[in-house]
Amino acid sequence: MSNGAPSTDHWKRSLSESHSKIQLETNLQGQNLRCYRVSVTVIIPSRNVEAEIAECLKGINRAYEVILVDNSSDDTRRIAEHLGVRIIESEELPPLARNLGAGSANGEILAFLDSDCTPFNDWIPNAMKHFEDESVGMVVGPTLTQEKDIMYQIPSLALSTFFGGGIAKNRWRKGEFHYTDEREVEGSNLFIRKSVFEQVGGFSEHFGAEEQFLADKVSKLHKIVYAPECRVYHRRTPLFRPFIGQLYFYAYGRGWLARNKGTKLFYYLPTLVVLFLATSIFLSPLLTLGLMLTYSSIGAMTSLKNTNTVKEFILMTLTFPVIHITYAFGFLRGLLARSQKKGRRK
Repeated sequence: MSNGAPSTDHWKRSLSESHSKIQLETNLQGQNLRCYRVSVTVIIPSRNVEAEIAECLKGINRAYEVILVDNSSDDTRRIAEHLGVRIIESEELPPLARNLGAGSANGEILAFLDSDCTPFNDWIPNAMKHFEDESVGMVVGPTLTQEKDIMYQIPSLALSTFFGGGIAKNRWRKGEFHYTDEREVEGSNLFIRKSVFEQVGGFSEHFGAEEQFLADKVSKLHKIVYAPECRVYHRRTPLFRPFIGQLYFYAYGRGWLARNKGTKLFYYLPTLVVLFLATSIFLSPLLTLGLMLTYSSIGAMTSLKNTNTVKEFILMTLTFPVIHITYAFGFLRGLLARSQKKGRRK
């Protein structure tokens, strides 16, 4: 390991504690497992997450099949194997890694989780009850922020408002139960029938909006449930530069999806608004000033409603233009691209 990495003794203690927690959770959840007659496979793509993987796995009952599709050079694989996880070695990027895991899964329901997520103990049982309705093909839930650091909290808080996240805001907050489409789908918290997954051809190899591409196909054939009780904690990227990079990549994928598969007009709005604001100065400086004041007022009022301190208010107010400008450029690049980039978020 590199300098500063946790020691062997640290990992032994961590693994021992995680194993004890998992055994306790298995005993506590055993009764819930008997309520369902279908099997579940949890699929997690991973790459060099030795500091996170034990935390990710601790909330998953080991009565379920868990597959880690791993491309690591650190101790991720050893830690997962110690916890009884099935390992598939692969250098594929996340979309194809997920497909690889799905192809090897024995479960009738596939549960996709990211390696930097920690599911709640009742994550799987809460999703399974919705599959009692045979018309439901997919179940998704919110990915919540656990970090206490304000630089990690503010991006999610801003995106969970309508001004910041629009119709996709429930990805970052606990909303209400409803049937949905691709707008609220995250690959880090997604359940799907294996038969449906195979029916629509799995994840697209074009990385960036593969979850939306999958859900768009599913929604034309089956119901998608947004289940607020199916919660996971998702470790975030902080303001400003890491967050901008991640958001840009998502927006690029969204733009590519719009170009090739079509999308709702709403997803064009941030780009159209930013372009209009940028060009309005050539029409009338007074118009530009009025529009900017209106925009700033909406951002300030939204921040005031959703923050508790002056620092939070300032950061959130600054985050809104960062979100909209970054999304606009990423979406426009994806919209104009001839082919989708293939890469990795991390």
